[in-house]
Amino acid sequence: MDYSDCVYVCLRRDNSSQPWGFRLMGGYDQGQYLYVAKVNPRSLAEKFHLRPGDGVMRIGQVPALYLNHDQAKAEILRAGNELELMLRRGAVPEAMTSPGFEPKANTRAVVEEEPTQYRGRRNPTTQSRCFRILTDALVEDINEN
Repeated sequence: MDYSDCVYVCLRRDNSSQPWGFRLMGGYDQGQYLYVAKVNPRSLAEKFHLRPGDGVMRIGQVPALYLNHDQAKAEILRAGNELELMLRRGAVPEAMTSPGFEPKANTRAVVEEEPTQYRGRRNPTTQSRCFRILTDALVEDINEN
């Protein structure tokens, strides 16, 4: 895949209680590429120049092409307080990111993180929480089947 027209963006925050300030939409499970649907005003995402319509090509070192929405959220959680994204500018038509656009009903777009007392650049508890969340989800899936 050609990444020549992509840009790298690295978002940094002081602690995990501070939101990134963007809404992620799409995913392999929804038959869409992952993309930035909304950027909140005065947020970290706006400060680091994310734009609605940016296609997400990588989250950290993980290619995003075949990630479903939940896997993408897990990668964002795993990133801790330093989120690296490879984006393709304007990959999604402007009409899909406009306020009047209604996505599919099953679209999940919110990444929720538990606040911690840690105030450094890297959050040492993020990985263990991510694995706990993933383990709980897997156990639920196994119990349902």
